[in-house]
Order: sequence, then structure tokens, then C-alpha cells
Amino acid sequence: MSKIYLYLLFVLLLYRFTLAQWSGDPATNTSICDQSFNQTKAAITSDGNGGAIMVWDDDRTNTFSNDIYAQKVNAAGVVQWAVDGVTICTASGYQSDPFIVSDGAGGAIIVWEDTRNGFPDYDIYAQRINASGNVVWTSNGIVVYDFFDYASITDVISDGSGGAILVWDDYRSGSSVDVYAQRIDGNGNLLWTPSSGVPISTAANDQNSARIVSDGNNGAIIAYSNDIGAPGNPLLTIYAQKINGSGVVQWTTNGVEICSPGPNQGGISPRICPDGNGGAIVAWDDQRSGTSSDVYAQRINSSGATEWIANGIAIRNASGVLEGGVVLTSDNAGGAILSWLDDRNGSGLHIYAQRVNAGGVIQWTTSGVSVYGINNTSPSGIQIISDGVNGAIINWTDDTSPSDWNIFSQKINSAGVIQWVASGLAVSNAANIQSEPKITTDGQGGAILVWTDWRNFNTSGLDIYAQRVFQDGVLPVELSSFSASVIGSAVNLNWMTMTEVNNYGFEVERFTPSAERQAWNKIGFIAGNGNSNSIKMYSFIDSDIKSGKYAYRLKQIDNDGAYEYSNEIEVNLGFPAAFSLSQNYPNPFNPSTKISWQSPVSSHQTLKIYDVLGNEVATLVDEFREAGRYEVTFDASQLASGIYLYKLQAGSFIETKKMILLR
Repeated sequence: MSKIYLYLLFVLLLYRFTLAQWSGDPATNTSICDQSFNQTKAAITSDGNGGAIMVWDDDRTNTFSNDIYAQKVNAAGVVQWAVDGVTICTASGYQSDPFIVSDGAGGAIIVWEDTRNGFPDYDIYAQRINASGNVVWTSNGIVVYDFFDYASITDVISDGSGGAILVWDDYRSGSSVDVYAQRIDGNGNLLWTPSSGVPISTAANDQNSARIVSDGNNGAIIAYSNDIGAPGNPLLTIYAQKINGSGVVQWTTNGVEICSPGPNQGGISPRICPDGNGGAIVAWDDQRSGTSSDVYAQRINSSGATEWIANGIAIRNASGVLEGGVVLTSDNAGGAILSWLDDRNGSGLHIYAQRVNAGGVIQWTTSGVSVYGINNTSPSGIQIISDGVNGAIINWTDDTSPSDWNIFSQKINSAGVIQWVASGLAVSNAANIQSEPKITTDGQGGAILVWTDWRNFNTSGLDIYAQRVFQDGVLPVELSSFSASVIGSAVNLNWMTMTEVNNYGFEVERFTPSAERQAWNKIGFIAGNGNSNSIKMYSFIDSDIKSGKYAYRLKQIDNDGAYEYSNEIEVNLGFPAAFSLSQNYPNPFNPSTKISWQSPVSSHQTLKIYDVLGNEVATLVDEFREAGRYEVTFDASQLASGIYLYKLQAGSFIETKKMILLR
């Protein structure tokens, strides 16, 4: 006896929306590498197409001799290269602290510190990896610097022509730290003094903590901390130097003074961003007041002349208040947006931000805009990138307990108005510690972050995780399954979400590949659950459709109108090969039941109900119908209990079956 429900599961796809390999759950995120033992110190750069390339040092062999691995994820968060990463360097010794920049062709240039020539001889090596995940240069990397001493990379940028420029702290003098630089082209050739690099500053005492930005013409501007004090009496200040694409320094030997000597202007390494006109804006923590740490900034033009008031403008210099850890990014209008840690409220560190224009004029409220102001927490590790439209995205870690550090982000627009949730968007709040986050743009007003993650520390060590945050400050709606099945002449669609943020709902669309209708058409709408961290089930029935092939997709719509499409699934309602009348279901029934049948030909069809005496009690169908599968519901609420007959006549086919009504 055939069942009334012919339940054919055509497709069960486990996938997410176009953006949906990125988890919508901040406690889940996307695993980049979860090999055994420890993966740490990740770095990240954009792939130029909405995705990112990430690099980290890796001790998966558990030999305490870290190697370098890399991975690429596309805009949808789908891993593109080998599971757990592509090998960049597995040479002997210890490889660590990688930096990464785009090569402008979908790949990246990676540089790192390396002890393959014998500890404590820290050298610098580099490798290029293309968009397909293939290393381009010599196996295990080209040597950039291999003097018998210590070199520590401090910053790397793209050179604008497929190569890279890097700076490092250099200990070759044996008595002090100096700043050196090198340029590598896309073929792995060292372009500046190949054997040693170009000295940026070799003045007396220490110069270190250099940061670098492009000058817009294949060269760079470099800012660094400079100790100009007497021996044993450090006096830190900020200097800068420009180097052209040929490796020739452009300004005064050993650099231009950004801020005149005072008590520890360089208490932390200076930060720098381009001014969009061949110069740069430099910011630093400054202790000139003698009672607190303040935030100052200065603009220097392409000729090495400072543009703003002598010794820099005060971004924030409240008396007796600690401000520090400053970071900055270009506002894409000649100025900069800065962010820093601030204890003005006396209840723990908070995060503030300020914008300064090209002329050095403060743009927002004098005291700065509060980015994060939860009391008695410990935000740290602030990072900042441009949102591409005169605003910025700010990222930090914060503790919810001594053993649970999480990652948060906030977006601020050009007017200083906070764009995301007031306390910051939780990027990752998984168990245990998330640390060492790095951030890059997604090219669409959002960001992609990567970090060292402790959630599996007790079982497998430290891992690398990542997350994309979209321009509207949400994690994606996470669709975990989407299926289609045939029930009679209807298609039943079912889908499930793991998490939802800002979800208005789903439009259901059908594509009919017929000559008269070659288009997607909206056939229904199912409301979403807004914000949810639990599983939600949805379904939709597309009923009474003709035999043929159909495709279905979902259009997930946010409350602000943004939308994403799911993948497509295809259903084939083929023409039946023979006539068939199925047994009603349920049977016995009270008071309704379903009757289904199929016809291989188009014809006038009737479906009627009779009592045991042959009296007609109901007509369910009496019309012409195309060949196909059909189902109707019979409501017997007006009839008495007993045995009834249902009779189908379709062309020359006639069949009768019994059914029982029990009250």
C-alpha cells in the first residue's frame, strides 16, 4: 500500500549565505588553524577582493622551533588554501613575529625574524605567496638581513609596485640601537644596499620603534623614537626621515626632529599615517607635563617641514590624567583620526577618539569622543583602520575576568558619531582568552580580524581564529541548512539558522526555466527573529505547481535593508510515468485527511466521495488538469462515522479506494 506522502529529499546543503562561512556567533568565529600545540602572533592583510591573507608562527611539531604558515579566506570566509595553512618556512632554528603586506596581485609578501644561522643571531627573511597559495621565491624564504647580531622588525608596508619596504631595530653597532630599512621587489630582489640595508638613523644612543608609511611614490616616511640624552640619562623624543624609491634618504642626516626634547616624548613607539599629499601625520604619548602622559600629534610635509604648531598639537592633555597607547589612521581628507586609552573617570581605562584636520584643528568635542566607557575593565591593544569614508574602525581586547579576554570593535563616522552598539560590537567572546588581534579592511566599510585564541588551550594548545565584521556592525545571519522536498504536487522548503543579528526576514524566490519566464520571482516572505543566538527553524510550502524543474533561493534581509542571497537548490518535479491513486493519510481520520494522486497525461479529472450505499457526498475535483502530481484535503466534519469511498477518474483511468472516518 503506497503512502500518501512521497517524501523525496532532493537536496540537503550545509552552507551559509554568500558571507556565511563567517560565523554569526561571536562565541564561534571562524577557525583558521587549530593544529595541535601553539599557533600565535598572527598578522593580516587584505587580498584586495574582500577577503584576507593571514600569517602566523606555528609550533605544531612541538619542538619549540616555530615555523611560519599562512592562509587565505575569501570574502565569504571560505578557506582558500590547504587546511591549517600553507607552509612559508620550516627551516631549522626559530622563525617568529611575521609581518604581512599585499603584493597588489591577490597574494602577499611575508617577512619574519629567523634564527636558522644560530641563536642569538636574529636575521630577517622574506617570502612571497601568490593568490593561489604557491610560494614564489626561494624555498624557506630569501635572506633580507643576516649580520651576526640582532635585528627586530618593527614595520612593513607595500611599496606600491608589487614589493615591500621594511624597517627594523638594528644592533650591529654593538653599543646602541639604530634604524635601518630595505626594499624588496616582487621578484625577491633587494633594491637598497643588498648586503646591509639603508641606515635611517645611526645617531648616538638608541633609535628604535620605527613606524613607516608610503610617500606615494615608491618610497616611505619613517617615524621613530630617538634618545638624545647624555649617557645614562635618557631623553626620548620623536624624529622622522624620508627615503625615496631608490633608497636615498631625503631629509637631514639621522632625521628631522618632530618634537623638541622633553621628558620622554617617545614613551611608546610613535604612530604614523599618510596625509595624502606626500607627507605624514605622527602621533605619540608625551610626558612633557611631568605629571601625566598626554597625546600629541604633528604633521610633516614631503619636504620635511613640520606644518602644525611647534612640538605638536595636544590631542588630549588633561592635567593629572593618564592618556596613552595612541593609534591613528588617515581620515582620507588630509587629517587623521586618533584613538587612545584614558583614565579620566578614575574607574579604569576607557577608550576615546578624536579627529584632527589637515590644518591641525580639532574637529570633535574638545575632550574627545567616548568609544568605550565601561568601568573597571582593562581594555588594551587598541588598533585602528580607516572605514574608507572619512571614519574609522577601532578594535581592542578587554577582560570580563582575569582568565577571559574578549575582542571588541567600534565604528565612528566622520562627525564623531558612534555607529555600532554603545559598548562595542563583540567580535569574539568565546571561552578563555582571545589575544594579539590584528585588523584589516574588507574593502566594503567593514573589517576582518585575526587573533591568537585560547578556547582549546587545555586540549590542543593555542589556535588562530578570524572574524569578519560588516559595515553595519553585524555578524552574519548564519544559515546552517536549506533543504527541498516534494510532497504531492508541492515543494516543501526548510531551513535553519544557528544565529541571527538584525534579521528582518527571508524572501523566498523561485526560478522557472520556461520559455515565457526566465527570471527569479518572489513567491513568499517569512519573518526573521531579529537577534538570536539559538537555533531557529523555518519552512515554506510552494503548493500546486506543475511538473518541471525549479530552482529556489532565499534572500535574507536585514532591518536596514541590506540583503544577501543563499545558494540555490534545484527540484525536479518530473512527469509521472503512470497513473496512481494513493491511500489517504491519515487513515482512519477525524475529521480531515489528505488524498494524493498522479497522472501522466493532461485530462479532465474528477475526485468524488461516496458513502457505502453509493451516494455521492462530496466533489473535491472536477476540472481539466495538466499531467502531474496533486494533493487535496478532504474535510469530513459534517459527516457521520463510517466507511467512505473516494473515486478518481482521469481520462481512461478510474480507481476507487476505501477510507474510515472515526469520531
